Amino acid sequence: MIKIPLSTEQEQEQEQESKQSYSETLCSTEGFENKTTKGITLNNQQYVVIQKDSQLYVYKNRCPHIGINLEYQPNRFLDKEEQYIQCSNHGALFEIDTGYCVAGPCSGKSIIAVAFQHTNNTILVSGE
Repeated sequence: MIKIPLSTEQEQEQEQESKQSYSETLCSTEGFENKTTKGITLNNQQYVVIQKDSQLYVYKNRCPHIGINLEYQPNRFLDKEEQYIQCSNHGALFEIDTGYCVAGPCSGKSIIAVAFQHTNNTILVSGE
C-alpha cells in the first residue's frame, strides 16, 4: 500500500498547531481502556479521542469526503472489528494510528490529527 504524504495545507495546519499552547481541556482520560472512543465538542469544534494499545489519538471529527461527523451513535467511531475508524455515512475506513483512509470514497485522504498534550489524565488542546 502506498501512502500519500500530507498536503501542504495539512502540513501547515499541523505545524501551526504544534506552536500553540495547550490551554483548553478537551477531556479526562480517567477510565479509558483499549479501544475507548469519545466524541467531544469544544468551542464549536468536534473532536474524536481514541485509545488504542495505551496510545491516545485525537482527530477532528470530520469525514474528508463530505464533511460530516464520523460516528454512527454517540461515542461509536470504530468498525465492527474495532480495527478502523469508520465513517457512518459511506463506511470509509481510517487507520486509528494515522487517520489515513484505506477504503471508501475518500481513499487516500486522511482525517485531521490534532496536536495535544496528555497530562494528569487530561487531554489539553490549543482550543483554536
